[in-house]
Amino acid sequence: MSTTGILLLAEVTTNSTRREDLDRDDPAAKPRQYAAGGIPLYLVVDRRKAEVLLFRDATNGVYPEPAVFRVGEPVWLPKPFSAAWPTEFMKDLL
Repeated sequence: MSTTGILLLAEVTTNSTRREDLDRDDPAAKPRQYAAGGIPLYLVVDRRKAEVLLFRDATNGVYPEPAVFRVGEPVWLPKPFSAAWPTEFMKDLL
């Protein structure tokens, strides 16, 4: 699968996919795969913790620790978006 042109991937965890969506140490998990594939931004809504995690700035195919936001706080998306993404609406959905 080509990742050319993909600027951001977003996911919402479920009980069955939470580990795969968040594990930075497992080479088969999504953060490592997306970082290695050159995806600049990977945003994950962690339903269990009511948090939004923003993975960015991968180096050598690995994202550093993600920025963590509580659901309800705006998430600042860097360039090319340069915009705040409101998450207040999620409070009633989680």
